[in-house]
Amino acid sequence: MDSLGPSLPLFSQCAFCVHGKHAILRAIKKCENLRGIGMEIAKRCNGLPLAAASVGSMLALRYSEKEWMAVLQSPLWKDEEKPSDLFRLLNLSYTALSPLLKRCFLSSVIFPKGTSISVDEITKIWMAYGYLNVDEVQLKGFQYLNTLANRYFFQRVASEDEYDDRMSYKMRDIMHDFATHLSGSDEYSFIRDGGLAKELPWNSLGRFRTFFVSGEELRPDMVSHITNVRVLSVRDCNLKAIPEKVGKLVHLRYLNVSRNPITKLPKAITDLCNLQTLDIERCLGLSSLPEGIGKLIKLRHFFNTYTPGIKEIPQGIQKPTGLQTLNEFRGSNLGCLRNLNQLQGSLSLILHNLDEGEFGDPYLWKKQHITKLMLELGPAEENDEIVEVLKPPPNGGK
Repeated sequence: MDSLGPSLPLFSQCAFCVHGKHAILRAIKKCENLRGIGMEIAKRCNGLPLAAASVGSMLALRYSEKEWMAVLQSPLWKDEEKPSDLFRLLNLSYTALSPLLKRCFLSSVIFPKGTSISVDEITKIWMAYGYLNVDEVQLKGFQYLNTLANRYFFQRVASEDEYDDRMSYKMRDIMHDFATHLSGSDEYSFIRDGGLAKELPWNSLGRFRTFFVSGEELRPDMVSHITNVRVLSVRDCNLKAIPEKVGKLVHLRYLNVSRNPITKLPKAITDLCNLQTLDIERCLGLSSLPEGIGKLIKLRHFFNTYTPGIKEIPQGIQKPTGLQTLNEFRGSNLGCLRNLNQLQGSLSLILHNLDEGEFGDPYLWKKQHITKLMLELGPAEENDEIVEVLKPPPNGGK
């Protein structure tokens, strides 16, 4: 048993020590037979803890000797195309994933090694790729992430934002290498965290479906070259302006321009007819939004926290009635929220310059999916009539 190193106890913990009725039935009826097969599988993990955990967690959801024997006798143990023993072992767990989960895992290589991946970001990107239906992002997205984490493809970590208590995820470096190996030469994604903008392959940018860059300055004319992009993330790239030509990116579904010193969004951004997610978080200098924002009828998620320069959300925000995420509503016309009954999660109302009797009823009581409601009123707005109108939704906070 010593030759197994940490493989056997870790494999056993992941394969047998699971909760629920299936585990109880297995323990009663078949545990002893499975342990014999499990020991042989653990031996083949060659003392590699991550391989033992990944293979063990995969088998935790398989309940027959036939299924366990199929893993023990799998030809993948001897896959010569994999560059290392660990990759060969991880491939056993990878091949057991559904085709959709495989695509979700491989697409996550757009995040650099060591990056803390927020649930909001990765699930909205999966939606942009078509892996999640727009109406099931929250439920299915969490399910996919938890399945991948339970199989050790991701690890759960606390958020790096001290004001955010939500769970985040990371890919272990070796898992990132494994995903990169499986992806091979991805000709449709451009990914970089830092570097020199002059290294951009200007002549071939048009083929990319994903353009994911962070922490480097970019040339303004870049937009003219990425005409087929679906996912565009230029977070923290010191962008001072977004070119009007962004409106030509008709395939774009996900746009992240957060943490940039931009002062306004171009009017042409409202021409993005397929846009599902817009992220402008921490654009501290942003002072206004385009009046035509209502043209973004497919918009489902608008992340706009820490944008204090925006004093008024345009009335057009009421038109994309499928909107599910709106972090902050700033302004005076609460009636804009009346038909946005798909909003979910947290909503902050930052109100000012309200004309008595003319501020509109947002029908908050109809917003069943709001779980946290925060209200910020100026001194002039603190009156009983406004408080009466702002009846919180059933699940909302105070």
